[in-house]
Amino acid sequence: MSIAEHSRSLVAYTVWANDKVLAAASRLSQGDFADVRDNLTHLLGTQQFWYARWTGDAFQERTYETLPQLQAAYQESHRELTTIAAALTDESWQRREAWWTEWGYQHELEIGRTITQVVMHGVQHRSEVAVVISAAGQSPGDLDYLNFLMAEAGVEAPG
Repeated sequence: MSIAEHSRSLVAYTVWANDKVLAAASRLSQGDFADVRDNLTHLLGTQQFWYARWTGDAFQERTYETLPQLQAAYQESHRELTTIAAALTDESWQRREAWWTEWGYQHELEIGRTITQVVMHGVQHRSEVAVVISAAGQSPGDLDYLNFLMAEAGVEAPG
């Protein structure tokens, strides 16, 4: 498997895991949703930030008051991430850029490493949200990458 193919798999995993968490969040009361809204917004904002960087667009931080607003924004972000991943090649994975120049930071990173950042950042924040959702009795279920791979292959996960 090439690095570009693996990146596409990680992006597909991110979409799958986000969708599981959002589905569980849809079963929360308004009060419980309020407890996870900011974290879900932050996770989404990171996806939007990096997409803007990769495409040369300006990032504008947004707020979302309701779950339907967040769900619609996640759908758009998922389309964007999937589009970036689909176009990725092993050569373009290596494209280096100083992504934070507006803050005076000139260090360059490969686009592939920033995609990895989006994936790993999502793992952390989905986990934090899943704890709150689970405590409210609405667990999103297993979010492991292996469970995603099994679902993708049509294999039922044990347990």
